[in-house]
Amino acid sequence: MPESLTDPVSLADSTAVLARINAALPSLAQSDAAVAQTILADPERVVAQSITEVAEAAGTSASTVVRCSKRLGYTGFQELRLALARELGGVGRLTTSDPRGDTAREVLESVLASQLEAVRSVPATLDLAQFEAAVTLLAEAGSVVFAGIGANLGLVQEAGYNARNIGLAVAAPLDVHSQQTAASLLDAGDACVAISQTGSSRDTVTTQTIARDAGATTVAVTGFLRSPLTSVSTHCLVAGNPAVTYELDSIPSRAAMKAVLDSLLIAVAFRDRSRTDAVWERVTAVQLRNVY
Repeated sequence: MPESLTDPVSLADSTAVLARINAALPSLAQSDAAVAQTILADPERVVAQSITEVAEAAGTSASTVVRCSKRLGYTGFQELRLALARELGGVGRLTTSDPRGDTAREVLESVLASQLEAVRSVPATLDLAQFEAAVTLLAEAGSVVFAGIGANLGLVQEAGYNARNIGLAVAAPLDVHSQQTAASLLDAGDACVAISQTGSSRDTVTTQTIARDAGATTVAVTGFLRSPLTSVSTHCLVAGNPAVTYELDSIPSRAAMKAVLDSLLIAVAFRDRSRTDAVWERVTAVQLRNVY
């Protein structure tokens, strides 16, 4: 399980400070959280403030502002402020409006923008070492179970379908009891991938715990750095983004998690090209039977 956000994926846009804050917020101590919430409440103002002014606005001390900045993966407040300034200046940040009451076109533009923002924020929170470890795990796993409930069931089913098409031995049941049964049948050398934006779904956490206790290696695809799910997961792929709150499992958050899952499985497919090509040839032959 990752201890910090100090090693985000090194991609073109890794300046999404607000995404980092949202991913880490539930795990911050009260005083650190006060600083983080002050930044989220008015990031433009924070860019123009001194460390003392930010501390006063948060009702805390300058040393706490520095500590919070380091918890978020920066060397200090100055580096955080510079990254925030770059983000607000247009580097990888999209502004979306509340679509309620707007025209159909405005709703479309707003939703598309929020999903783009969610996906582009992933590099700010995804730990590359954790991602690479998950790729190796799935590429070598004897069996893989995908688990999740509610709005995440679509991701579970799609991940299961795609994983099967690249040669993995997969179970992606629809109901919770079947997921937990499948998890209990895993063993050392197997993997369970649990999908939950908040990481607080009791059923999903229970499934992951069952898989862990059975000896399997566990992977969490989630939106927050610390949660009940990450505490029972070996590898944590955090797809945090600024478009969600801790209480809301939203459409943009699922777009970010889908991007991570797609990247994970494509990387696995390339890890063993001969297996992927052989399976894909057979899958394509079956699909062509249904084409007129």
